[in-house]
Amino acid sequence: MEATVRTARPGDICILLEPAQDGTSFLHERQLALQALFGGRPHETVHLTCQRFDARGQTESHIIQRLRTAFAAIRPFPIIAASLVQFYSPFWETHLLRWSIQNTTALQRCRTVIQSTLTELGITAHYPPERVPLVTALEDIPAVSLDDHLRGMVFPHQLFIARQVVLSRIKGPREFDVLDRLTL
Repeated sequence: MEATVRTARPGDICILLEPAQDGTSFLHERQLALQALFGGRPHETVHLTCQRFDARGQTESHIIQRLRTAFAAIRPFPIIAASLVQFYSPFWETHLLRWSIQNTTALQRCRTVIQSTLTELGITAHYPPERVPLVTALEDIPAVSLDDHLRGMVFPHQLFIARQVVLSRIKGPREFDVLDRLTL
């Protein structure tokens, strides 16, 4: 059973994996196909949130520098969708449709690097290692039976190649400050 993760709060810092800008058109087409089935609206910037944490006791510049050094060893890798899940998000205050992501060797290595770096900094990560990674496809979907729509969908499939790391601070619902961008 997966551990409960506390709801995001203003001030939390997120570590996101994103495709390069030129790798988003195919992903947007997938979102539009899902929107035709489920309604809602496409999530604006598709990304995988690898980790979230509270930086209390550490300066952001020090955290960013340590993460920059840690990510220097990570190369671009594929993000693979394993299935779809829907749920109500207290933070987003809406129902979401998300891709459940395969925890591939490359993704696990990336998550281990992040966890090790945060641990070395004395920071407690919010997402436990066993957490299934998710990528938001659609927002504001009505509650539906996924089983009725999953017939004919093929999983697993590649969503994108993780080529960028974005470090962002949550300001509030739908409000974020980008602290840094790194290229893998």
